[in-house]
Order: sequence, then structure tokens, then C-alpha cells
Amino acid sequence: MTQNDAGIADALKNFNKCMRKFDKSPDVFNLYGQILMELGRFGEAIAQFDHVIKLDPGNAAIYVHKAVAKYQMEGDINRVLELLYESVHVDDRNEFVYETIGTLELQAGNLEKATIAISKALDLAKTFQELMMLSSLKKAAEVQSKVKDKYNVHIPSVASYGHPGY
Repeated sequence: MTQNDAGIADALKNFNKCMRKFDKSPDVFNLYGQILMELGRFGEAIAQFDHVIKLDPGNAAIYVHKAVAKYQMEGDINRVLELLYESVHVDDRNEFVYETIGTLELQAGNLEKATIAISKALDLAKTFQELMMLSSLKKAAEVQSKVKDKYNVHIPSVASYGHPGY
């Protein structure tokens, strides 16, 4: 996507047309925000997600997209986790919220919290692929926890290294 500047400019121009034509459609603004994230334009993406939240405040997935954009822009995993835990109040039955919390808690080295969140995501999974991916993620958290406890080792976290760099 980032290798064709003319194609990117054309796609962004077409999205701007769609946003004017479908100015009440959260999906158009959400997709545009995701494209901006892919382009590394995190501040603009966050602005799009804020707009989507105004249009569709009950859609917890948008809060996840916004949190991930903030994480990629600022690298503050603890602040992003706070935002994600707040999004649970928007929709406590959203698998994507718990999956993202679990993944970030795992990266932060919070293995117990990761396992709890991933377990909740597993309970809410709807497809075989989701079940397989989440089962693997949960097993990774459990194995890390066992290694940590059995060998009394420190499990490095993203927070130990600073900003993720992407």
C-alpha cells in the first residue's frame, strides 16, 4: 500500500468523496482511520476514530482501533490499557476488546491479567480461527507464567524496551 504514492493519493481522495457522500456512516470513517494507521498517520487516524465514536458510541471495536493508534503513536502501554479497560464498559461482550487487552497485557509482562482477558475473549469467540488464535495466545501466557514461577526468571516486557517502534 505504501509503495504506490499515486494509488494512495487516489484512494484517499475517493475516501474523502465517500465521507462527504456518506457523512453519517461510521464504517466509512472507521475504514479511513484504519488506512491512516497503515500509513503511519496516527494523529489523523485518532481524529477519525473520535468522529466514529460520536457517530456510533456503542461500538467498542472503535475504541480498540483508537487505543492501538495511540499506542503506535505514543508507546504508552499503560495508558492504552486504561483506555481498553474503559472500553469494556461500552461493550463487555466484545471479543476484540479482550483479545487486545490480553495481547497488550502479555507484552507488558502482566501474565495473570493477560490470561484472564484472553479467557474472556475465548468465551466470546465466534469462529474456529478466533478459537485457535486465542487458544495459542492463552497457552503462551500460561507457559510464560509457569516458566517465570518455576525458574524464578524475569519475563521481559515491551515496557522494558520503551516504544515498540512501529
